Order: sequence, then C-alpha cells, then structure tokens
Amino acid sequence: MNQNLPRKFKIAFSGCQEDSGLTPIHDLGARAAIETVDGRQVRGFEILIGGGLGPAPQLAQVLEPFTPADDLLPTVAAIVRVFDRHGNRDNRNLARLKFVVKKLGIDNVRALILREREALRLTMAGRFPPIEVWEERRSAPLQPNRSLPLAGDLRSARWRATNVVPQKQLGWASVNVRLIRGDVTAGQLRAIARIARDFGEGTVRATNQQNLILRWMPLGALSEIYAILVREDRAEPGAERLVDVTSCPGADTCQLGITSSRGLALELGQMIERELGDLADDAGVRIKISGCPNSCGQHHVAGIGLYGGARKFHDEQAPTYQLLLGATLAPGRTRFGKPMARVPARQGPDAVKALLELYRVERKPEETFDVFVDRTGPERLRSVLAPWTELPPSSETPEKYLDWGSDEKFKLETGTGECAA
Repeated sequence: MNQNLPRKFKIAFSGCQEDSGLTPIHDLGARAAIETVDGRQVRGFEILIGGGLGPAPQLAQVLEPFTPADDLLPTVAAIVRVFDRHGNRDNRNLARLKFVVKKLGIDNVRALILREREALRLTMAGRFPPIEVWEERRSAPLQPNRSLPLAGDLRSARWRATNVVPQKQLGWASVNVRLIRGDVTAGQLRAIARIARDFGEGTVRATNQQNLILRWMPLGALSEIYAILVREDRAEPGAERLVDVTSCPGADTCQLGITSSRGLALELGQMIERELGDLADDAGVRIKISGCPNSCGQHHVAGIGLYGGARKFHDEQAPTYQLLLGATLAPGRTRFGKPMARVPARQGPDAVKALLELYRVERKPEETFDVFVDRTGPERLRSVLAPWTELPPSSETPEKYLDWGSDEKFKLETGTGECAA
C-alpha cells in the first residue's frame, strides 16, 4: 500500500497531554485518548491529518474527535489511499498530504477518508489485526540501592533536576542523555549501551529533540549512572530546556543549507550557559534553528525559531536568520511562531540575549513564553531586536560578514540534494 506514494508520509503518536510526539506537524498524528462508550472506557485516538512544516507550514486538522483503537489501522489505510490517489505527482514540492487538504478542503478530504474506511472494512474484513492492549512492565527485580548524588555537588544535582524524570512505576526513572547538536561518538554510544544493558531493560530511544532516553533506570543507581556519563563527557545538564538548542545539519552537510545552523546552535548554547545561567534550565521556552526555510530544525514550532538566509549590507552578502517568536503546540492553542526580525548570523546571539533578558525582567509568575510574546506585542519586541538587524561596512567589522564556524568569505550556494545527498 505504501510502495508508490507521491512522496513521504509521516506518522506521529503521542500518549500524553503535553503532545510530546508533535502530532500537529505530521501528515497523520494520533493522540491517545479514552472515551466512555455505553458505560465502558474505550481506548483510542484523536486523529489529526495534513500537518507539515517546510516553506509552507500547515497545522494538522482533526479528522474525527475519537477513533477507537480497533479502527486505527483501517483509518490509517484509508488516509494513505486518499493521499495515493490525490497527491501531486508532478511537483515534489507540492507532494504532501497537507497540499491535498489545502486543495480540496478539510471537509472534502474528511469525507473521502471516511468513505474509503467503510469500503476497506467491507473488502478487507478480518485482515486488519486487532490492536492489543499492552502495558509497559519490567520483569527484572529492582536493583539494590546505591548512593545517590551528593547534595553538595551542584552539577550532579542540576543534572538530576533537568535530565532525570521519575517514571510512573515507583523506584524507576528515565534518564535523558543530552547530545549537544545531536553529536555523539562511537565510544560514547557504547558506554550508553552498557548503561542501558546493565541498569535498564537494554534499549535506548532517540528523542525528537536530538537526545537519547534511557528508561527503567533504578533511582538508587543514579549516582553510578551519572559517574559513567561524566567519564564519557555525556553528563551535560539542561536536557530539553532552553540551553538545549536544536538545529538541523545546515550548510555544513546539507545541499539546501544556506547558513551553518550548527555553528549558531553551539554559540547560542554557550552564550546562555555563560551569560543567562538563571534561565538556562527554563522548561517553558525552546530554541530551534534551521539552515534554510525548509524547517528541518522545526523552527516554526519553537518559542524562539531561526532559519537561515542571506542579505546584502553595503553591497556585500552576509548570512542572516529570520527570527520567529511565540510558537506553541499546546492542545487548544496550537500555532506557529510569528516572524519578528531578520538578523545577521553573527548578531544572532546578541538578538536572542536581548529577548531573553526582556523575558527575564518582565514576565509574570508562571507565564509561558508564548503568552509573554502575546502580552508584550510585536511592536515592542521588534524595537528590542532593531539594534541587531543592520551591519556596518565590512571594512569596519569584517568578522560580522562571516558565518559561525567559518573564516572564509560567505557565499550563497545551494545544491539539488538534501542532507548529505
């Protein structure tokens, strides 16, 4: 059924209210839900369709309020078939489900899918396997307690506060291994694998924030796990927080990349750690960077999003970033970031620092960054960014016309492939 689709088709699942699977930005998103039907609780999903990022981002829309788990496979099959029939095969830039929804309208697409699902129920009756209820458990006994991180060790205490998440199963936790820019060596991977095997259930999961998750870690073994990660230089705190900047490969390896998003990501993380330490572990705002408008770094859904481009200052080309603010994927108030300013790459950290300093001073208690952006307003935010949007002639500041991590003159070049193609 999937062998000859017009183009890629992305599916995401979320099992929590926080929607960690980012379902609104996928072709098909499934959020776990439980409904009471005829007096009994039924497991199922809220199905969303037609989401996607790229130069023309679009939020997914609800197919139907509740889809019982046993209807999941025929529903997905119906969505795939509708995309197969109506997806654009002439222009790959328009060959995603979101453009089918945009062309036909959500009501027409919904009707096509539900009609196709009814046909599949008749023609493929019994061929869709039932969805079996599966509860996560660990069969091995709890390991004996070991010493916990010392209370006086501030760095290990910070690591435990930001990188360790207690599981619902008493005595166990998930450990988030922060990978700066998603980088990890073969030796570090072997060490992480040993931790998973020796302390957990033997598996490692990659997150959509470029980190690794180790599950089923005994709470009593955290000090030993932390010590191993320290030896491997993989015990960075701040996972999934403000300081944990996400970026695509950018111009370093991608043919479509315009700017070095990885270079800016590294500089931003270091600047936040060095100059905004009290905000570094803020869980309410994330920074995401793409090296071009295609949004592989998911800049559209970040509290602070940046994507690469180029502009001439005084007749000389320089790398720049369009800065977007205030995105949220929180259920009920989902939206993309709003464009605020275009800043030269070398002034990106200064611009972000100015914004975060304003946020630190003027935010209200418990106020999320997207709400702060709304309350502050675009006019005020643009005025804060304005000093960082222009460059003097290169004869005065030649370094500001360079990209991060480069000592060569910037040149706007793109190829025909994508990452590492």
